Amino acid sequence: MTLITSSLHKAYQQEGNVLLQSSALECWNQEIQAFLLERRQSLSQADSRLPDPVSDVLFLQGQLNIDHSTLTFGTSLHGVFIHLTVAEVQDSVETKSYTFSSSIFIEDLEMNGNLYLREERTACAFVHNVIWTFVQQEILPFTIA
Repeated sequence: MTLITSSLHKAYQQEGNVLLQSSALECWNQEIQAFLLERRQSLSQADSRLPDPVSDVLFLQGQLNIDHSTLTFGTSLHGVFIHLTVAEVQDSVETKSYTFSSSIFIEDLEMNGNLYLREERTACAFVHNVIWTFVQQEILPFTIA
């Protein structure tokens, strides 16, 4: 089992005999950090050539702020680099929602992002199904081949 697979959907952490629920952003951050660690290890074991600048990279970087309320990460598909920010918004005592912003306009980004977080779907699935699908359908057809 890869590090990425084992880190997916860790919605609960064991601490003593008490289960502590991680936030959705913490779960996505764990997944992103596992991917980045695995990628760094595979790059260090590879030959010394520089990576292809237009290679597809699921996560380029990821950072969760100190109060765990804002996650930033980047992704790249066929040379299109996108930076995303997800911020937690406390609607009421019991409900949370999230604001999404990206370096390019992505239709229905916030609606889809909130859906993925509420349904505890992975950051990987979000990037593949929302971000990369948008890039494939709305950006790549208009680039020079």
